Amino acid sequence: ESMAGLLRQLARQLNESLRQAEDAVDQPAALAAIAHTLAGAAGNCQAVRVSRRARALENAINAGEPIETVVAALREAIEATLPAVADRIARLTEETTHPAPRVAAQ
Repeated sequence: ESMAGLLRQLARQLNESLRQAEDAVDQPAALAAIAHTLAGAAGNCQAVRVSRRARALENAINAGEPIETVVAALREAIEATLPAVADRIARLTEETTHPAPRVAAQ
């Protein structure tokens, strides 16, 4: 799959994970599973900040620690990452539809 396709998939997953996390905030096991999946997907697409925040949420849940501030940090990371993902998709799409002209070898 193309990088633009992978980034589109990440954007969908970020939005869906955020919605699921908000729905599962009172269900620790479900929220830990969402955080685990999101950490891996974000890491695979180099969305490092989201991956780290998701991993921190998973760790906090597993340790029985309060999660409100960790959930807020994850939400903030996702919201900050989505515009960057959209911008990268747009640039990749532009590069695909209008590639730079090649210079002939002399």
